[in-house]
Amino acid sequence: MNEKKRQIIEAAIRLFAQKGYHATSIQEIADTLGIAKGSLYFYFKSKEDLFVSVFEYHIDQILQQFHLVSDDKSLSPRDKMFKLLMENFDRHRESRDFFQMLMKERFEINEEIGKLILNLRAQSLSWYQTCIIEMYGAEGQPYSLDAAMMFSAMTVEYMHHLTLDNIEYETKPIALYLLERLDDLMRGMIAKGQPPLLSPDRIHQFLPAAGFGIASEIHQIRSLLASLGLPPDRREEIESSLLVLTDELAKAEPQPVIIKGMIAYLHTLALPELNPHLDRIAALALPAQ
Repeated sequence: MNEKKRQIIEAAIRLFAQKGYHATSIQEIADTLGIAKGSLYFYFKSKEDLFVSVFEYHIDQILQQFHLVSDDKSLSPRDKMFKLLMENFDRHRESRDFFQMLMKERFEINEEIGKLILNLRAQSLSWYQTCIIEMYGAEGQPYSLDAAMMFSAMTVEYMHHLTLDNIEYETKPIALYLLERLDDLMRGMIAKGQPPLLSPDRIHQFLPAAGFGIASEIHQIRSLLASLGLPPDRREEIESSLLVLTDELAKAEPQPVIIKGMIAYLHTLALPELNPHLDRIAALALPAQ
């Protein structure tokens, strides 16, 4: 992000938090930065456009946390979930005034903000589901989406309560408490053996964009590999194939023949658990094929 644009966004965050969105003017934001009002309009068309960028900035910060924690190979699945909870609650505490403003003031949710909210929800659910599969293995996999939705709802409601009621708190006990409640949920569902309300594969219905959808499908395949108990050499073979596929998809002009070839090869491995994810990758990456 352009440095001047970042400075404007951070100044707007501070003023929106202190005075509220509706009570803050573009002139006040410019005065805070010591620049002409017209300079802001070089970067943002309006105050609403600036607010969308502020919202996007916060979501980007949250998603960066998801990816950093997810990619940390030194952490167990449970430690990843714990670390993310700690960081999320820390972020809400440190930015309490801003989040209070978001919750208390009424906003017309325009199309851009609506897409950002849906994208954050989809990525959060997908990440929680992946962690749950890694934590509880094959027996927990059928309940992974149900559990992800319930766990997400619990976490969000506690964050709202602590933020709106201005309650001081320590993050570690809350994170541990919520993880234990997730244990309770999973033990109960596994022990009763009832059919889940939501099939784990329905996560793809939440995914709003092809790029994220492909990344999520590959992430879920990797999570499934951890729960299938495959021999190390076979798992390494699949991981290598996924790496080739990921690298090709990341290119500016990916070659359809390579994508088709890797997906076809992965289909030959006789692992039916992977096939729905491979089919969705093919549909997203090769929509016209």
